[in-house]
Amino acid sequence: MSEPDGRLVCTDVKLRFGGIVALDGVHMTVEPREVVGIIGPNGSGKTSLINVLSGYYRPTSGSVVFDGRRIDRHRPQELRRRGIARVFQNLRLYNGLTVLENMELGLVQDMSSALGVVRATCGSIVGRRQTKLRGTARERASALLSENGFGALAAIRVGSLSYGQRKELELLRAIIEPPRLLLLDEPTSGVAHSDADVIKERLLAWQAQFGFAVVIVEHRLGWLFDVAHRVVALSSGTLLAEGSPEEVAADPVVRSAYVGS
Repeated sequence: MSEPDGRLVCTDVKLRFGGIVALDGVHMTVEPREVVGIIGPNGSGKTSLINVLSGYYRPTSGSVVFDGRRIDRHRPQELRRRGIARVFQNLRLYNGLTVLENMELGLVQDMSSALGVVRATCGSIVGRRQTKLRGTARERASALLSENGFGALAAIRVGSLSYGQRKELELLRAIIEPPRLLLLDEPTSGVAHSDADVIKERLLAWQAQFGFAVVIVEHRLGWLFDVAHRVVALSSGTLLAEGSPEEVAADPVVRSAYVGS
């Protein structure tokens, strides 16, 4: 096997749920520092593929290799330790906790149960290791918030933020421990165009700063084409087309499948 290089390679990935075929022989490669967009109509397998890459689904067959090692049988927590971070379409923030506390949770990963997370964040930390983890997390979270315009909001409960701010915070929390590969599922879903523009600027700045690769599922094609180096189009769980945003946008097969003939 070749030396690890941060490349993601999906080979003939198939995913079935009983008689339902979610993915049917998908091949995809993501190079280090590359931004790859995934498009397709509803039911085309986009989120299923993200779930496979992030360890939430195990493929029925085929393989997923990252950094020279197979990862398609690893749990999400194991993949996070290997440098793969996932952001879901639906927010997974704790609305009753502050912005800073939510950021801390992005780093203190071994306090993973819901009860343990809340206790740790609220100060009920037992043992030197947990105390040290909390101190490190707080320092790094505070610095990242200040650098990205959230410093004045650190003590505000997340439930008081706008939806766009919470979307941005979700992304920010995913990079508190900079990943090597960031998986995003509908990062602009439900936000206004102005908020989507802010998210785009932030994402591009972070990707340039930290150098991680990104895989993005997104319905806003104009937004996605501004961000992605390469686009993969799916239809009914199969690879329909792949290429630059311009090439995929001009493909008549993609246009027919995605926006209708």
